[in-house]
Amino acid sequence: MLENNLIAELAKTFALRIISLAQYLLEEHKYDFVLQVLVKQVTRSGTSIGANIFESKNAQSRADFINKLNIALKEADETKYWLALLHESRYLSDKEFVSIVNDNNIIIGILVRIIKTTRKNEKMKMEKMKNRKTKGMRKMKSKQHLLFPQYFIFSLFHYFIISIFQFYK
Repeated sequence: MLENNLIAELAKTFALRIISLAQYLLEEHKYDFVLQVLVKQVTRSGTSIGANIFESKNAQSRADFINKLNIALKEADETKYWLALLHESRYLSDKEFVSIVNDNNIIIGILVRIIKTTRKNEKMKMEKMKNRKTKGMRKMKSKQHLLFPQYFIFSLFHYFIISIFQFYK
């Protein structure tokens, strides 16, 4: 279950950090329109990471699971962009920026590993199924030589019966 999953917990904690950051920044700079836009964007993307990770637990297939985690990864990258803008426009101090971006980088790293591992496992599963299928085909082909004597005996029997009927005509 994702409730006990490290990435889900990290994403939820990160989302709560983003919400706290947004509240702090909006209290400090109440009438700054540019900041309001940046905070809205970082809040949207930063909280979306966890939402997509939680949504992945109901994926209908491995491909759907990977897709949802890829969306979470894109949101994490977008969050990094908005945090960088907040930092470079001097709304975030170096210390605040480094702290929150490190958490974001950890989430990105874990998501990348999960996606790569899932793809690798899916590829191995497909190869295993393909090998099983071709192995079954080889078994069928190898048994065809066993069918030849049966066919040959049937043909001889058929020829013998026809010969007897022609003899008695």
